Amino acid sequence: MNGVNSKYEEWMKGSWSTAKSFSSNDTLPLVSDNDINDNESNNDDDDDDDDNHPEHNDPHWFEPRPNELTFPPNTINYNSVLNAWSRASRYDPHAALRAEKILLNRMELPYEGSGGKGNKGGEGRGGGPRGRMVTYTDQDRIERAMNIADRLEAWARRTRSTSHSTHNNQWSSGKKSNQAMDKSSNNSTTVMVTTNDEEDDDDAQEMDTFNDSNIVSNRNHRSSNTYTFRQHNKARDLDVEVYNSILVAYSREQTGDHAASVMQLLDRMELLAEELDMPSVRPNQRSYNVALGVIANAATRVDTSLAEYYKGDDGDDVSDYSDDEIEEEEDEEEEEEEEKTPKSSGSRRKRKEDKINKTKLDNKNNKSSTKKKPKKQPQQPFNPLYAGRAAESILGRMLSRNFRPDAYTFASVLNTYQRIPKGKLDAALAADGVVRGMESLHLHGRIDEPPDVFHYTMVCACWSRSGEQGVAGERCSEILRHMQERDTAGYPRVRPNIRTFNAVIDSHAYNGRVAEAEDMLLSMVDNYESSAARSMDGIEDEELPIRPDSFSFNTVIQQWARSRTPEGGRRAEVVLDRMLKFHYDGNADVRPDERSFAYIIYHYTKGAGRMNPDAPDRALKLLRRMIQMYRQGYKELLPAYQNKTNPIFAFTSVVDAHSVLRRSDSGIVGDELLGAMAKLGKTIEALRPNTYACLSVLYGWSSCGAVDAGEHATKLLQKMEADMKAAEKRGEESIMRTTQRCYILAQTSWARSPSKNKAAGALEVLDMMERNFASGNLESKPTVQAYSMVLNACAFADMVQDNNGRAVKASMKTQQKAFHIAELTLDRIRKEPYHNVAPNPVIYGTFIKCCGRLDLPEDIAVESAKRVFEECRQAGLVSDFVLTQLRYALRPAQFLEVLVKNGYADLDRKGKSISRDGKRIRHIRVSELPQDWTMNVDRNK
Repeated sequence: MNGVNSKYEEWMKGSWSTAKSFSSNDTLPLVSDNDINDNESNNDDDDDDDDNHPEHNDPHWFEPRPNELTFPPNTINYNSVLNAWSRASRYDPHAALRAEKILLNRMELPYEGSGGKGNKGGEGRGGGPRGRMVTYTDQDRIERAMNIADRLEAWARRTRSTSHSTHNNQWSSGKKSNQAMDKSSNNSTTVMVTTNDEEDDDDAQEMDTFNDSNIVSNRNHRSSNTYTFRQHNKARDLDVEVYNSILVAYSREQTGDHAASVMQLLDRMELLAEELDMPSVRPNQRSYNVALGVIANAATRVDTSLAEYYKGDDGDDVSDYSDDEIEEEEDEEEEEEEEKTPKSSGSRRKRKEDKINKTKLDNKNNKSSTKKKPKKQPQQPFNPLYAGRAAESILGRMLSRNFRPDAYTFASVLNTYQRIPKGKLDAALAADGVVRGMESLHLHGRIDEPPDVFHYTMVCACWSRSGEQGVAGERCSEILRHMQERDTAGYPRVRPNIRTFNAVIDSHAYNGRVAEAEDMLLSMVDNYESSAARSMDGIEDEELPIRPDSFSFNTVIQQWARSRTPEGGRRAEVVLDRMLKFHYDGNADVRPDERSFAYIIYHYTKGAGRMNPDAPDRALKLLRRMIQMYRQGYKELLPAYQNKTNPIFAFTSVVDAHSVLRRSDSGIVGDELLGAMAKLGKTIEALRPNTYACLSVLYGWSSCGAVDAGEHATKLLQKMEADMKAAEKRGEESIMRTTQRCYILAQTSWARSPSKNKAAGALEVLDMMERNFASGNLESKPTVQAYSMVLNACAFADMVQDNNGRAVKASMKTQQKAFHIAELTLDRIRKEPYHNVAPNPVIYGTFIKCCGRLDLPEDIAVESAKRVFEECRQAGLVSDFVLTQLRYALRPAQFLEVLVKNGYADLDRKGKSISRDGKRIRHIRVSELPQDWTMNVDRNK
């Protein structure tokens, strides 16, 4: 113990030679927060006086300083803070902030406050105000870690340049360091090892474990055949694992696109290793693998950040001039000039960049010399393969540095191509080339493992999304046969599995060859069932055939349903029946899910089979079967959450299929399915009836033409309004909120029904709409269409349905009541009760239609039509619809009389405007009318 104390005292004397001695009673000077803030506030002024401070020229500025309870930072300190920020998402995030405060304020700031460029206010990239604990996102933590990395590299460059410049005259004094010289027996080579007294004993033991990468050729003494071996110094050399922690942090942050960031970080590490002569910071295999994972995750983005990273490379001829060719030429030049001119550590990198820039300049000059008037270069089109290009460049770096990429490395590259959107054929060809290159590398001993089943399967997946009809399926079949041949030849882990077969099936089905995909699927089913039958007889096969799974069946079902052939739905139903039979025969895990039925229902309701007369019935049959199986325990048919296949869509699409064809049972089917949804919605949140479902049912009632359609539609509206009031009392938002379209569809249900109460029913819906809007539901604001629908219901109140279901003429009392409702509605809209709600040509024309269709006293009908037309003419809203309805409502002579009375003078343009019997009249076009009659008509409507 005494020996340790004596060594410590000796080290203190050697390091703090100018320090005063503190007694046990003395108090050490502390740096207060006020002092720190004062130092920070003076940083701007001190930056201008850097040259006036001799401390900046001191090569040992990073050693402990006297009279301060502070220590200069070293690599280990920076690494600790950087690791704290990189892993802050997994541990205490404020621990990283406290560690950074110690580094910047207690280690860096005392020196930097005297003239260095310190961290002002403790803020860096993504930093915040001092003394305030804030919540940092993953991106903020990465920015803080990169800020520490910037300071670490600046510290390393300053330390490195200082130690190199004073190596011969100061470090040989023995006060700051010792030099260990080891001479070989033949004395032909001198090995120089530099160690520090402040290093641990473990660091000294690393003298015997040298790497080729840690050998630095002393180019200034090349002729004397003397080499300098530098031991890795943990306190001064940068470490690759520190940068790996930043790469790992990028891989954990899933919200942003960090592909370009990791590529730039790899470039930065390689540049540092070359400039600072620190092989310890050069990327290793872990660095490349983590970067590949980040690039693969970001490959799904169309607006990738790699486009900026590769900006300018696509249009330059220098892209064809590879780095290897440049390096070969540089090596030849180096051998000629190396003995003449000493080089710095970064000279080779600088020459490489100069060579590339010179080549670019020469190419541009050659292009400009061949053209008298150079044209502006067209903008490069979007390249979707930037991610794949980055991934393969990383693979090339690994191979050029004699790393041996493993299966994970190649899988990451293939996964990148598989995830690239719009990659199509280019991505498939590139992935295919990667696997073929992997086979070649294994054959020549460059990698340890050949491609396995996962690599081939990912290539098949790329081909399946290529969109190349005929080519994709054939290529995947070739890959499948190739895998079987390699499996027979004895290659490990290459036997095709179910994922491989699914990828081949998908490649056929997705690219228009659904029949081939179905044949392959049924062949797999037959082979497996035959093998199972032989097994029941006691005959066991050496290799069990591949058993298809749910994805295999659903792939074929989906593509048949999406096909543009009318028989696609029936073919999909055949596959579904075969799937259910395969399931009931003992393959319990091969079960249908919601997609198995939803795809076929979509075909019959929205796809190519929707025009078949029996399409609604087949869709309804499938939906009922789906509900029945769910009640039998197949819960995956109607999942409790909303995914890509919204379960509510199956119900609404079936109702819409009936409504589009104006089926008489569309309203009944809608009510049935809405009731089923209400019962299932008690346990399945996604199936609770909402506004969209109610709209489908209202659409069904509006198109069925049933005598009670209006009554059912009104009851559904009342149910929706009641649900809104109940939700409001609970303080919640109702999912059955009424909208303008809900009320319009209910009015349409009344207008198309042969009920004698249609006019009153349509008016009641309008009153409900106005009350609901007045209560605060802005989505139910009455529109002009709502008023016109009441008038339309009044116009068609002349026909009703008797008890035998036959259409008969309505009573005069019923028709006069309808006309009275029409007059009330016209008076209400004349007052313009809402913004932009005023009479228009449809309002005037529909009221005139009421005058012509309803059985009214002639004087009332004629005078009402004339009065409304004159009002319409004065408003400048006479349209073709208004003129046509007036012609139908009045006799020809009365029609001409109205026109003449209102200023129409071009009666006899062709010699005869009315026939002799007075029953026919020449067609008068709107363009012939005076301009002021039509000046306010919107021609676009």
